[in-house]
Amino acid sequence: MDDLVKALRAGEQADMDGTLVKVSRQACEEAAAAIEALQAQLAEARDKARSVADAYDRANPMRTADIHRDGCDCLRCAVDSIRALIAFANMLEAAK
Repeated sequence: MDDLVKALRAGEQADMDGTLVKVSRQACEEAAAAIEALQAQLAEARDKARSVADAYDRANPMRTADIHRDGCDCLRCAVDSIRALIAFANMLEAAK
């Protein structure tokens, strides 16, 4: 995604087959700014989700071995889903 933002800021645009196309500088700047704003919002949401999961773990240090159905909407399963999503996002970021 960073390469896309760099290309937008440089005004380098091409369509799918590599043909250069004309795009206004303003459109490129607005698109790059929107992408960066979304990246910042995603980072903030990830931090908040991590805080919620950590708070849950502190409040519930003992985990039970009970089995929950797929799609369970209990708080513990939601926290487990948060942790899985954070791990996935971290993996994608590390793969850059």
